[in-house]
Amino acid sequence: MFWFPFILWMSHYVGFNILVIVQIMIGAAQGVFFPSVASISSGNVHPSGRTSFFGKMSSGSSFGTLFTGCIGSVLLTYYGYSFVFYVSGAFVLSWSLFLKYYCMKNTKVKRVILGLGSGSKLSSIIDDVPWLIYFRSPSLWACMIAHLCQTNCFFTLLSWLPTYFHDNFPSESSWLYNTFPWLFCIVGVVTANRFNNYLFEQKLSKCNVRKITEGVCYVTQLFGLLIIGNFDISFHVALASLCLCLFGAGYHSIAILNNPGDIAPKHTGSVFGIVNCAGALPGFIGVYIAGYILEVYSGSWSAVYNLTAFVNSIGYFTFVTMGSAKPIL
Repeated sequence: MFWFPFILWMSHYVGFNILVIVQIMIGAAQGVFFPSVASISSGNVHPSGRTSFFGKMSSGSSFGTLFTGCIGSVLLTYYGYSFVFYVSGAFVLSWSLFLKYYCMKNTKVKRVILGLGSGSKLSSIIDDVPWLIYFRSPSLWACMIAHLCQTNCFFTLLSWLPTYFHDNFPSESSWLYNTFPWLFCIVGVVTANRFNNYLFEQKLSKCNVRKITEGVCYVTQLFGLLIIGNFDISFHVALASLCLCLFGAGYHSIAILNNPGDIAPKHTGSVFGIVNCAGALPGFIGVYIAGYILEVYSGSWSAVYNLTAFVNSIGYFTFVTMGSAKPIL
């Protein structure tokens, strides 16, 4: 990210294809994050604390998006796009150095396992993953489809939300719609974690807790998408509707992101990788379809949001009917 402005400048000499390859490499590097964290947490975090762990981790990524949307808009206005990449890249490099030379050093001195006593041990089995058994399980497919459908909504909003507001409300300040929706995403993660703990206190099964939490995500997103897609609304109503959609995304991170650990406790990282791969598909397919609709139907945002709502309803129905929290093996 830090070198991206230089790569953009070099693209005039080395060609557009190099720029595309670099973008793919950045996406590939981001793709290993969640599976690796899932694998690490499965062996180092007690099962009772994994929901809270993923909630805090997801709020961190939302905070990064919020920071970029808020500070990035200011930097873009006064210093140009290059400075946005320089500042973001500087934060990434600083955190990488801090993680390597401080956190990892302390880990070597003393390995702390969250939620466990000194004599306890979590299983960390390294063996071949029985993919045929996993792929024959409806619960894995339910998790994959639900994640795919929800990330379709997330990536559509992430990619097209600024364009929507610029086209429909050009006089409004960009920092408003670049910050408030992502702020509500953080609020959603925090409230989802508390809601999840409340459901467990009511002695509900883990399966029902996951489905109810994911249901809150889909219902709030469907409500927001249908409002913005079918009514002639003001800027503030549109902003509130999209804030509601991102608020629901916080509940998804508490439900689905923990489900691979439920159904595959022995191979959480590998199974999470497959689920995350399915969730990455809308990042280019869903975004492309939305752009195609806008081009062919002369900027029909109603069609984009209604299609996104329809895809969300498929994910909700699939997870409610086929989803499970019981280990496959």
